[in-house]
Amino acid sequence: MGKVPDDLDFLVRQATVNTSLLEGVMDQLIPFTMHLPPEKIQLYKKWLVPLLDTLEGGSTHYGALVVMVALLKYRETRFQEVIDLLVTYKDNNGENIPVALLVPANSLIGGSYRGLGELERALEFFQQNIRYDQYEREGHKFFYSVTLYHIAEIYGELQEFEKKLQKHKQSQQFNERSNNKDFYFRALNGIGRAYQGLQDYDNALEYFLKVEKESNQICTIPFRARNLHDLGCLYAELNNVDNALDYFEQALCIRREQKLVNASITTLMEMGRILMANDRIEDAIVLLNEALHYADNLGVKKKQLQLYKLLSEVYEYCKRYDVALEYFKQFNRLKEEVDDVNKTRVENQRIREMNTLLAKQKDLIENQKIKLEGAIAELSSVNNNLVQANISLRNRTQQLHATLEANNEILKITAHDLKNPLCGIIGLVDLVIFESEEAHQSAYETVMENVPLVKEEANRMLQIIIDLLDKHRAGEQPALIKERVTLNEIVIRVIRWNTKQAQEKGILLHFHSCSPFIVDVDMISIQRVLDNYVSNAIKFSPRNSNIWVEINPEFDDLDGKSMVKVSVLDEGPGLSEEDKKNVFGKMQSLSAKPTGGEHSSGLGLYIVKTLVELHDGRVGVESEYGKGASFWFALPVLET
Repeated sequence: MGKVPDDLDFLVRQATVNTSLLEGVMDQLIPFTMHLPPEKIQLYKKWLVPLLDTLEGGSTHYGALVVMVALLKYRETRFQEVIDLLVTYKDNNGENIPVALLVPANSLIGGSYRGLGELERALEFFQQNIRYDQYEREGHKFFYSVTLYHIAEIYGELQEFEKKLQKHKQSQQFNERSNNKDFYFRALNGIGRAYQGLQDYDNALEYFLKVEKESNQICTIPFRARNLHDLGCLYAELNNVDNALDYFEQALCIRREQKLVNASITTLMEMGRILMANDRIEDAIVLLNEALHYADNLGVKKKQLQLYKLLSEVYEYCKRYDVALEYFKQFNRLKEEVDDVNKTRVENQRIREMNTLLAKQKDLIENQKIKLEGAIAELSSVNNNLVQANISLRNRTQQLHATLEANNEILKITAHDLKNPLCGIIGLVDLVIFESEEAHQSAYETVMENVPLVKEEANRMLQIIIDLLDKHRAGEQPALIKERVTLNEIVIRVIRWNTKQAQEKGILLHFHSCSPFIVDVDMISIQRVLDNYVSNAIKFSPRNSNIWVEINPEFDDLDGKSMVKVSVLDEGPGLSEEDKKNVFGKMQSLSAKPTGGEHSSGLGLYIVKTLVELHDGRVGVESEYGKGASFWFALPVLET
């Protein structure tokens, strides 16, 4: 198996003319592909690749051609191209692929994933081959040997050396029975490396030397170089520098002669590491640069990364920091590039897998569709009834949900509006108690003076509750009950409601109007609007300050209407720009806080905006942060 047949060129060329020969040529080519020189690989690709576009995709001739092209690409370490080619072939042909093609396809896909470092996926494809035990009886023993070898090597890369040892021993026994000397010695070499991983150096050395002694006339030259390299690695681990370098030199000599560039890079890197560890820095730099030259030409990014890092470390060790930094930069640039490529590759693989699953799902759905058509016909009447019932239920649910939301909204607003009258009543009662305690003679006068105010506040509460019940019965907001009123009277009434709360904080309420203004409004609603403004001003103003309520004429530039503008000005903390954007929103929490510990629900100004807009009016605020605020609303005014 070590020597490539002299007539292989002729056979490959003949297969390009007579495609019926492709399967036979594949069987001839497979065992020797890994030993072909680069020029042969290029020649065979030149002959075979163009045929991919000429053969029928489902034929066995095409399958054999795909496997041979993948073999040649694998030899060039074009692992992703191998995966793409073979996975597409498998997806397109599924269970129709014969075992004689499926096994080498799985082996090449597994080997490619191993080359890309995706060991779990590689193991998955190789283990698929184990179940095809019939190919051993059909004479394809080569692939059974390949499969066992790769599974063992993957276990080694996963640091599972006991499993690696077990698989290589299984491979040794199989190849000894099959008289496959090449893979027999490969198994012995693998056993040696498994023992080395288990730190059983005596057994490792015994197996390596056995291979070196007995395989010279049997195994391929590249494999002999691999065993010499492994002996060098073992002696390096045992700190026997002279023996390590001696075996590495022998391996490197063979690999250079055979133009095994990738393998030469590996040996040069190991020699460089040993020389670095023994302070032979200049010699190490020479070898590592040679390895990097090979790696750059070959485009093996994994080894380029290792070499950039090694050279950065060695130049840093000899304090040549500028060169060390340059290599480290190249390492980082290449690492980012490799990470991007790996990410893209994983994403593409995921897309391919999803497409495969979707295709299978589509076939399954088509089969189920045929079976379900009869059942669907029988159930269509029931289904239509259920659909109608579902639509009716959904509509009813939406109606109930809307009603619930409306009721919740009414309750929130009513609770907010009841708060101010209650606070007024409590304040008036407190005043009566206080006056009664201070002077019994004036208690009756105090009570009689405040009873009308208490009654007025209670009437306000009663009207709010009646309004709530009306809304609840109607299920929606009722129409406004408008009447012609003087806006000045509403202002005076609201100021009287809030006088007690203002007095408790030492706040003076002022009112100014240039003339009476008549408006057509729902009086209760506009009282609520102004009450919200005034109570808010008291709530957020400091003690011993002033609040002004002003009524002024206004002209609406948009509609050309005559308007009256009511403004409430305070000396509070003012509003930030962010506050001004959100101030009239529902349940908004502003940066300013009440100065007397009062409660703030965040609903009041939302209610203001809603009620004023129902009257075709406008609301707004003017404020400079830290210098108070002016809240206003404008309503259409009736001509007197």
